[in-house]
Amino acid sequence: MKPNFIFIGPDKSGSSWLYNIFKAHPEIFVPEIKDIYFFDRYYDRGIDWYFSFFEAAPKECKAVGELSHDYLFSAEAAKRIRKDLPDVKIFTVLRNPVEKIWSHYLFLIRSGITKKPFEIAINEIPELIEKSLYYPNLKVYYDLFEPHQIGVFLFDDLKKDSRKFAKDIFDFLGVSYIDNLPYEEKVLPASKPRSFLVAKIVKTGANIFRQIGLETVVGKVKSNKTVQKLLYKPYKKKPKMSEETKQKLKEIFRNDIEKTSKLVNLDLSMWYR
Repeated sequence: MKPNFIFIGPDKSGSSWLYNIFKAHPEIFVPEIKDIYFFDRYYDRGIDWYFSFFEAAPKECKAVGELSHDYLFSAEAAKRIRKDLPDVKIFTVLRNPVEKIWSHYLFLIRSGITKKPFEIAINEIPELIEKSLYYPNLKVYYDLFEPHQIGVFLFDDLKKDSRKFAKDIFDFLGVSYIDNLPYEEKVLPASKPRSFLVAKIVKTGANIFRQIGLETVVGKVKSNKTVQKLLYKPYKKKPKMSEETKQKLKEIFRNDIEKTSKLVNLDLSMWYR
């Protein structure tokens, strides 16, 4: 069984919510681990290793695939997907980059990667900006795949109406809309580590487990709600970005937003207005 769809990213745009919905859908199969990272990080393990993640897919499943949120930012991954799965459907969920970069920053705190103020972190951690730029990365996929193979969806629509958002993606994947799935359930809401050091150790351990081929273990731990409650706690008052910083970021991203709008044929001007 080969995948016939791949979510290519980006991160912090509803991929964990999608993964849970897909797991509950009877016509969709996804592996026990989200973020296999085959086409960008582990390509040397071979295509048979990759296909092994889909061996358990029931024959009646209409959509078989995976979600790896870093593929969007790897031109090499795009070329490899084109070579190995030329007919696959590719889809992405784009989020207001100013919102996304803030969510990414809070996630780095949660993961024990940084404790520095946002204005310092944004200068010291290049991926905060780099992984919120869409146009140059999406352009690679548009150059390699046919338009009908690419689906572009908006995180704003997920927030507005999760059921319609899911139905639009189901239509793209060619599966039925199922009414009784957990559409209203929040997945990975913003939280902070109970211990910064423990969070850092857990993150390092997860990377080690991936490197030695224990991805499924990582997937089970990440989806275990009890473990998550032990490691993290919700904010009493969720931190917010200052208005001054928000305006600066809008100007930084404006050109990329305008070019992305033209590429995907969607009006995204509300993101910098």
